[in-house]
Amino acid sequence: MTQTNGDFTTARASAPARGPLAFLLDLFSSVWFGITLLVILFIYCSIDGFMLFAYSMLGIDGAPLIRTLPGIELTEFEWFHWWPFNLLCGLIALNLIVVTVRRIPLKTINLGVWMIHTGIIVLIIGSVWYFGTKVEGDAPVFRRQATIRVPGMAEPVGLLIRPGNDLTVGRGTNAYHFSVSQITPEWPILSGDDQGEKAYAVFIDVQTPTQAFTRQLLAGYPQYTEDILTTGQRAKVANATPLVDTDLQISLDFAPTTHFHVVDSQALFIRRLGERDWIERPIKRPVRYYEYIASRDEVWLPGDADIPLRKLDVTIPAVAADDPLRDASVHLTGYLPHAMDRGRWIDDGDQLNPVLSATLTTKNSSPASLELVAFDLRRSTTMNGAVAFRWVQTPEQLESVLASGDSEPAHGPHLLVRIPGTDVKIEHDVNALASSDPSLPFTPVPGSDYSFRVKSMVNDLQIPSGEYAGRTISVAVVEVKSPARSFTRWVADLPEITRDFADQTDPSGHQSTELDDGIEMLFHPGSGANRALMVLAAGPGEIGVHVRLKGSSGTVERHQLKLGQPVALSSGDLTLTVDGLMTHARSERRPDIVPRNQRNKDAKDLLSMAKVEVNDGGVTRSVWLPFNQYAFPNDQFAYPGRMFYDTRQVRLSDGQTYELMFARKRVQLPYPVALDDFELEQHAGGYTGSALQIRDYVSRLRFTDGTGWTEPMKIHVNGPTEFGGYWYFQSQWDPPAPQMSSAGFNYTGLGVGNRNGVHVQLAGCAIAVAGMIYAFYVKPIIKRRRQLAVRAGVPAERANIGSAKRAVRELEGQPV
Repeated sequence: MTQTNGDFTTARASAPARGPLAFLLDLFSSVWFGITLLVILFIYCSIDGFMLFAYSMLGIDGAPLIRTLPGIELTEFEWFHWWPFNLLCGLIALNLIVVTVRRIPLKTINLGVWMIHTGIIVLIIGSVWYFGTKVEGDAPVFRRQATIRVPGMAEPVGLLIRPGNDLTVGRGTNAYHFSVSQITPEWPILSGDDQGEKAYAVFIDVQTPTQAFTRQLLAGYPQYTEDILTTGQRAKVANATPLVDTDLQISLDFAPTTHFHVVDSQALFIRRLGERDWIERPIKRPVRYYEYIASRDEVWLPGDADIPLRKLDVTIPAVAADDPLRDASVHLTGYLPHAMDRGRWIDDGDQLNPVLSATLTTKNSSPASLELVAFDLRRSTTMNGAVAFRWVQTPEQLESVLASGDSEPAHGPHLLVRIPGTDVKIEHDVNALASSDPSLPFTPVPGSDYSFRVKSMVNDLQIPSGEYAGRTISVAVVEVKSPARSFTRWVADLPEITRDFADQTDPSGHQSTELDDGIEMLFHPGSGANRALMVLAAGPGEIGVHVRLKGSSGTVERHQLKLGQPVALSSGDLTLTVDGLMTHARSERRPDIVPRNQRNKDAKDLLSMAKVEVNDGGVTRSVWLPFNQYAFPNDQFAYPGRMFYDTRQVRLSDGQTYELMFARKRVQLPYPVALDDFELEQHAGGYTGSALQIRDYVSRLRFTDGTGWTEPMKIHVNGPTEFGGYWYFQSQWDPPAPQMSSAGFNYTGLGVGNRNGVHVQLAGCAIAVAGMIYAFYVKPIIKRRRQLAVRAGVPAERANIGSAKRAVRELEGQPV
């Protein structure tokens, strides 16, 4: 206001133009803007939950959520760490700061609001720190490994202790073979200073170039190491010394784990064939929930399901300087969330290869699917040789195949072994010798350096081509060892086609070697009860498909079969249906997509497959890779029924072969961890559920920084421990599995993760709670006291107000 000639006039200054900064300050000073952000954040956090509720009300199963749509495909953790969520949290924090500074004066009465807002901002900062640096995964830690020092070898080798694991060191006559034959987690020590104690006991079958025995080792008690002879007698009893071979040293040591694998991550691992160390290439844009295929011909489709074509091209760049394919272009070009690598027969081959598929049903069991390959040694029979498939070319061959053979006297299969130039001649019952157990001892041939063991036998095998085409033979698969070499002999009942194969248990695709004339073998497959009970015979044209069934009473029945039409056998006890017959079948392997209604939700990414394309400038190779939960260095870690190991190979223009593996990303532990001991604690009582006892899985871990192992540190369920910046907690264990002859307790599953920013989050929560206490309890007390003070000074204030009013009237010339 300005005064002119005694009059009061008002001069209104023109308002300056408002800039973008002022607009932003006003926007972020708006309470309604903050409320809008909170509503959007609430919708973001709850939209998938609302969709799940709606789907359940409508009875819809398996419908996609927002975070799982193509182009997004985020896990729940990633959804609450995605950039829109982070942006909303940042805007809310900025809104709180601006509103607090501009609209809420920093006074005692407002301290509660300031503390609440400060606590929320600190909580947001701590959460950004926590989730921005969060790494969580898991790792299996095996209990022990055997360190083996073979005479004549400079470096020791390791054998991971798990059921059935084996290792061969050296070649030919200098080869040593080791196999874990038995593991007893709680072996009682019955004598000595440690009598009454229990130890983790491991039995390793040893086959040296000259002898076989079993070595017993106790974890933590190397003084009790001893050998057991093949006769079952202890070496210290038979030879007055505990060890058969003192030059062969085997010890049980820790099996340290150096990495853990990140949950919900994907990576490609590469190495040259023959190398041990994997080089990792993280896949920064994982795909998880949908099939990505460019052509339906590259997979086996689930029935008549219409899988939409979705193209995928994600570059997987090299990040390590020593990446063997650093100069090659590697892309992710396909993905299947639930599939298995399977082979199927296609009837378009260029060679005769009959394959018959059938269904056999009995009254008291579910239907059994049969797939028989006429010219395959192993797959021409099934059900332990009870069912056989034969291919014939003429009606005369058909009649010969369907003949019952009852005129022959029944006798079992036997193997005749001879050493030329000597009187050594032994005959053995093959049924008593045949076994697939790799620990079965070899049978020595008296008066010679040879020993042998029969692995298996196959009856009613037809020769598809060559001089003996159409002949039916039986074969015994025999492993033979001598000081000169080891080989596998396929002994046929037709001596002219007996063959030797160098160190091969399956000669398919391999060339036979020169027959060792130092040992002769003849095989007679037996007859009568040892022949196939059901023989399926098929031929071209009008010959068709026939079956011969020999009943338990010796009766024989024959039927001609038609595709798809069931035939009752054995007075209706059996029903046989021939589902298909291919004459020129060839096998082709493709990923087999599992139908959605048959998928196991708990499998998550364990059954996923990724298609990787490698281009080194000369050639382009594409390969489907099955998912591996852990990037193990070799198949020693492939614990049957527990852990998976599968790699694929590609050969590039440089002539080298490379191994590829699809697995999760790895993170190196700051300190290797080892499992000292594992136990299952059971507490009776205190539980009202279906279990009678509470179980607590307890692992005792040791860590090393290169100077030595720490003292055991105990972790158990809901009882984690921290070491080197990571928290370790119990996530799984190795339960006993009688079907695999495993007593369990061979490894522990550790969850590993960091907890950065947790204290900042707790501090933010504490500040906000303190502010709420102040706002709801302290602030009302302050306001009440001020009100009492105001009421106590009412008369004086009223007088002061009246004096002010009189002064105003005098200035305006009004009567007082």
